Amino acid sequence: MDKRYKTLLILLYLLLIPAIIFIWVKPPTPYISGASADEKTKPTEKTGFFTEGGKLYYYANGIKQKCGIVGPATPDMNLADEKGVCCTSEEIRLAANYVEEYGEGNTAEEKLASCFTQLSYCDYERDHFHPSQAEDIPSQAISMFKSNAGNCYKFAACFACIARVLGYPSRVIIGTLPQSDGDTMPHAWNEVYIDDYWYSFDANAQMQEYWNDLYYFKMTYHNWDTIVYDSFELSVNDDGIAVWESIYTDGYDHSEEYAVDEEDYGYYDEYGDFIYYE
Repeated sequence: MDKRYKTLLILLYLLLIPAIIFIWVKPPTPYISGASADEKTKPTEKTGFFTEGGKLYYYANGIKQKCGIVGPATPDMNLADEKGVCCTSEEIRLAANYVEEYGEGNTAEEKLASCFTQLSYCDYERDHFHPSQAEDIPSQAISMFKSNAGNCYKFAACFACIARVLGYPSRVIIGTLPQSDGDTMPHAWNEVYIDDYWYSFDANAQMQEYWNDLYYFKMTYHNWDTIVYDSFELSVNDDGIAVWESIYTDGYDHSEEYAVDEEDYGYYDEYGDFIYYE
């Protein structure tokens, strides 16, 4: 073979080897803000709330979040159980956002105390509706979270949700408390299970607009001589639904025992509005 041809073949061979290597070992395509230089979309790990098998979950960078408050930021936080199932009940979702915003401290009990104090700054708002069944409780909590105002029932329903979000079994207690004239009046407060004991809490009694010489947080017994007529315990089932259940099992409707005679508190005017006595 002519010497010139041999030289040409060698040069071609030397030029082809780098090209073959470049094609075979292609460097990774640079990605900028989720898009490659050639405008192809980079597959990203999912982040956000997703429904799978009828249950709600929250993922952060492809990892399912579990056991506690999850979400991107308020007002979109939620409560996830040990399997990552998020609660779909509105009162729990609102409570998770409340704890995320106002729960200060390193421990669950410190966060519970700071939320209790924050709740005690809410306004008292009279309401002649007095819940007597488990299905009445969620709306009381939702109303309180949204308006930052309510009566004792709304304070209690709200705080029960806060405690549950922080991992504590909680109850709304309904009963009566004594008055100076010897009579009684309806009232609601909480019990929260901490360290193998059901402690009493009463954020309504602790309201900051009143002067208080007593502390109504984590009471061994309520500071007032209260009488209990019913107790609604809050839990979240495996499907992520809040369940309110009366702990009474005698089959008797206790609501009549603390039913309110509205004539003792006010009257309806000509427009159908309820007017409280001064």
